[in-house]
Parts: sequence; structure tokens; C-alpha cells
Amino acid sequence: MPPSYEHRREANATVPAIQPPPVDSHALKMEPVAAVTEARGLYEKNDQQNAMTLPAETVNTEFSEDEIEKSINCLDNRLIGKGGSGNVYKGRLRNTDVAIKKLHRESMQEESDFSRKVAVLGRVRHPNLVTLIGVCREVFGLVYEFLPNGSLQDRLECRSRMAQLKWQVRTKIMREVWTALTFLHSNKPQPVVHGNLKLSKVLLDSNLACKVEAFGISQSNGIGKPTTQDDVHSFGIIVLQLLTGLPPEDVAKVVEDAMEKEELHTVLDPTAGNWPIALAKQLADVGLRCIKMSREERPDLVGDVWKELSHKNNAGILTSGQDDDGPPNYFICPITRDVMENPHFAADGHTYELEAILQWIHGDDGKSSDRSVRSPMTNLKLEHLELTPNLALGSEIREWKEKLQQKQDARIFTESLKGSAWFGAEASAD
Repeated sequence: MPPSYEHRREANATVPAIQPPPVDSHALKMEPVAAVTEARGLYEKNDQQNAMTLPAETVNTEFSEDEIEKSINCLDNRLIGKGGSGNVYKGRLRNTDVAIKKLHRESMQEESDFSRKVAVLGRVRHPNLVTLIGVCREVFGLVYEFLPNGSLQDRLECRSRMAQLKWQVRTKIMREVWTALTFLHSNKPQPVVHGNLKLSKVLLDSNLACKVEAFGISQSNGIGKPTTQDDVHSFGIIVLQLLTGLPPEDVAKVVEDAMEKEELHTVLDPTAGNWPIALAKQLADVGLRCIKMSREERPDLVGDVWKELSHKNNAGILTSGQDDDGPPNYFICPITRDVMENPHFAADGHTYELEAILQWIHGDDGKSSDRSVRSPMTNLKLEHLELTPNLALGSEIREWKEKLQQKQDARIFTESLKGSAWFGAEASAD
């Protein structure tokens, strides 16, 4: 075991752990599958969405260089990231916190390269991908939504003494990264490849939902470009890192050795809490298969990997073991902030309560307005106004409500017995 692992174990021992949200095992299986299926249907309905270049109005808001510079300079500690392709700054544009990535000009082979990247980024919309809000062509700037909880790399390295993530949250993040990748890989007529997936590219919002930064995405055609199997390898590394907290250059060898010696428990990240060892072994196996040297031996994310994980879900392995009656975050409508009764997909890839999104689209008077054609989540123009029932999520919500009602009925019954003579007699007899 590398010395750095012991050092990290001691350094992180006192870091408080975030309490995880409840994890619904069946929802873990069904929600991403439904999201990919519905998203695929939306793209197939509109062939123009598959073109490499898009009409100007679909490539987000255009910002001026002056507006970009003023938004950055108005904040202290504005530099929040550095990379080979450019620097990332926190800014405030039009009363909204944003992340601004200014690309190095030398990283662009030609100006049309920037336009092609913007075209791809502008049309891949998914709840687990960071939303591109706008661009500034003068400075090769990309304006994204701002994610306040930093990246997975920040969390695992405990930067600024950030609270660590419990194993239930880490499992949820694995699912959300998988969802984002399968969405990209399911694009028609050809897959979209991320090409640069790593912990620093996986960001967390205020609810610890995963958002994959999509700057590295590219169409998977041509010789020498990244392929979907490269993304599979990157996903495997992320799975192993979330299990162990180890750096990418060490994690594969450490986990492989531990699995061979049947000592996986010795390398699991202690700050994540007590991993169920059966679950940890299954996830480690998935991670190791994803990083096999031969691309042909790596599993298919859409098929093989999810069949593996869904089998474990059916066994109840991914449940948190907590008796928490609170609804999962994805049961909540982004507009009403209440549990949904009739969830529907909109063109932005998000799910809303049907009545709420209809009112948003058509307004109180039933007529369209400027607001009606913009996403409540991204404020970007909706490509169409069709709404599709999210049947899988609706079924999960109904099942959750039934179980919650059963629990409440059981509590009421128990409380009534406590006050009865029969209950007192039984207690005395015991």
C-alpha cells in the first residue's frame, strides 16, 4: 500500500462527513435508463439537432468582452481553476453567479475550431452535464452555470477542509456520471465522446448532485480522436477513486492487488463510512473491467455495466440502510419545489410537474410569452414545447408514497396501542 494512502487516512480522520440523501435502489436502476431513452427520442425527432453547426439562436447568449471582464473583476478570489486549455474564473453576469472559462488562443487551431466546440456544447443538454449559458467569441470564452460545491477532486483531497462524501453519496455520483456518459454515447447519428473525463471535471451543485463539465466533448469520428471506450476507461478510474480516495496513477494497481488478496476492505476510503463490502467488491470489479488495457475487453456502459449494477440493485445492495422518510431530490419539481404527481420530461432534459411546466410555457392566461419558451432550469430557449411522461419516475414516486403511508399508519396504530389497556397488560406480562 502506498505511504501516501496512510498519510491521507490520518489527515482525513477528523473531517466531518456529509449525511447522505436517501438512496432508492429501484430508482437508481430506472431513472437513468428512462432519461437516456427519453433524451434519445427527443434527438431523433429533430434531425437538425445532430448537425455539427447550429443556428445562431441555439448557441446560447453572446456576451461582449467588456461584459466578461467586468463580471470577473467585480469579485475577489475570482480565479477558481487552471488548465492546459485555459483558466476558469468566477464571475457575476446579469445578477447570476457563473463560471467563465477563457481558452488560451494557442489551444485553438483555428477560430472555426472554437465554433465547432460551441456548436456541440450548445446542443448537449442533460441534468448531469454542466450547462453552457453563453459564449464570448472575442476572448474564446465559455460561460457556464456556477457549481458551489467544487469538484470531486477538491472533495477527495479535502481542499479548504471540505466535508467528505459518504459512500451512499459516492454511489449516487457514480450513477450520475454513468447517466451523463450514456446520454452522450447514445447521441445519433454518432456518439459524442467526452474525451477528458476525470475527478476535476465532475462538479457538485448545492444538493451534491453531479454535473460533468463537458468542455472536452468531441464527435467520435476521424482517426486518432478519443472514442467511447476511452470514456469507459475514465469512468472506471473514477469508480475506483471514489471507492478508495487514491490518486489515478496508484488506484488501479492498489485495488487489483487488494482484490487478488481478498483484502479490499484495507484500501477503501475510511472517510466515506463503512462501505458494504459486497457492494464495494462489485463496484471494484466494474471499475477494473472498465480499465482493461484492451479496448475490446472493456464493458459497454449502456449495456454491460448497467446490467451489472442493476442486478446488485435488485438485491437491495445499494440501499442506504437508513429509515428516512424524506423524498429523494429528483422527486421534487424544480418549479413548485414539491413532490411531483405527474412528472413529465421537457425539451431541456429536466423533469417537471405537468401542471407547473404547462403554466410556465403558456402563462396564467394560457398564451405563450417570451418566458414560455425558455427552460425554467437553464433560461435557454426550449427547442420545442412537447412534453413526455416520465413513467418510470412516476411509478417510483407512487411506490414511495405508498410505503410512506404504510409507515405512518403503522406508527398511528402503535401509538394507539400504547395507550390501551391491552398494550399495558401485555407489557406487564412481559
